[in-house]
Amino acid sequence: MKTEREITVVQLPYHKNKKSHRFVLNHQNPKPDLYEVNSNSDRRPTGNNVAYFPNSFSFLCEDNVYDASTQSMRIIRYVKGEASIFADEQSSNEFLKTERIEFNGKHYGVLTVPKENTQLLQFLAMTDYNASKEGRDTTKRALFRHVDEIAIYENQLETEILTDKAKSLALNCNHDEMMSLAMGMEPPVKIDGREEKAIRWDLLQRAKANPQGFIDTVNDPITSKKATLRKAEDMGIIKRTNNSLSWANNQAFLIVPTGQNPYSFFCAQKGMEIESVYDSICSMLEAAQNKKKGVTMPAAKFVNPTPIVVEEVMASAGKTGVVNNPTFSQEVQDAYTDAVKKGIFQKSPNAKMLTKWETYDSKYAARKAWLERLSSDQELLEKLQVEIASK
Repeated sequence: MKTEREITVVQLPYHKNKKSHRFVLNHQNPKPDLYEVNSNSDRRPTGNNVAYFPNSFSFLCEDNVYDASTQSMRIIRYVKGEASIFADEQSSNEFLKTERIEFNGKHYGVLTVPKENTQLLQFLAMTDYNASKEGRDTTKRALFRHVDEIAIYENQLETEILTDKAKSLALNCNHDEMMSLAMGMEPPVKIDGREEKAIRWDLLQRAKANPQGFIDTVNDPITSKKATLRKAEDMGIIKRTNNSLSWANNQAFLIVPTGQNPYSFFCAQKGMEIESVYDSICSMLEAAQNKKKGVTMPAAKFVNPTPIVVEEVMASAGKTGVVNNPTFSQEVQDAYTDAVKKGIFQKSPNAKMLTKWETYDSKYAARKAWLERLSSDQELLEKLQVEIASK
């Protein structure tokens, strides 16, 4: 008695409601004269916007693939009239003919398979020659791929929605938001001497060029922080060089590594010191803006009022980072200043920022080093004050 063979069920990874499915050759032409279309009047997108060559191509529908259901390698082939694509489930008829399929030049290298042709769709889904197959054997050449038009339209709709959102942010922000965004972007949008519409137009172009990046920039609090720093620079509150950020009196408060954006490096710093510096910048900026408007405000508190030479700053900051300036008493600072004025502290002929006190030490030292010594040694400070008084 002849028993009926079990047929392995192959789940198709394609949309069930489509009447047919399209496959295209995987040979790309970077400068196409043709689009991926079924006819001259059908210019539906397929995702890559390139033509494929050669437009005519055929291959034998047979392959040796891994079958997850049996966890083994199995031969698959497309044979008309057979219920299964697996060779071990097909008839033992020696006259069985494995079919060839052709990507016809008349259809620009596109193969359209109706949903009723289940066996061919199963073969195309399982063969490793299909570039769209997940987990395919990449040692085999990808001959064709499936055109998932629904996914393509979904992606294009998502892109359009994202672009519209980015454009809306550029077009509908108020004047202050627009200026802050323009100054906080990298690179910043030029605003000096330009009309508002010109600045907004530049923002719109950036929104269209990179919608997601533009949205991320708008939502990133660092953007506002950079804008504040650039406004402070424009108002003369801070100064920027290639390797530092400093106050208006040239006292550096941040040493920046070579090649890095000073404002980006500032915003990347963490800790109370850098936050204190930023709060001071904000306070001084607010005071300067209100003064410009004619509004009287309390004087802004200035952090680190004592000028420091670059050599000392570099040492204090450990080459790069926030400058750690200790606070010295007014008594110590006055003693050092008077000692320099009266020639007790002699300046180095080679480096004017270095001084020495012959009574104490013949070695030259930086101002900060002397202030630290005098602050930590009350007896030494008193000796200096006596010598100052005797001059």
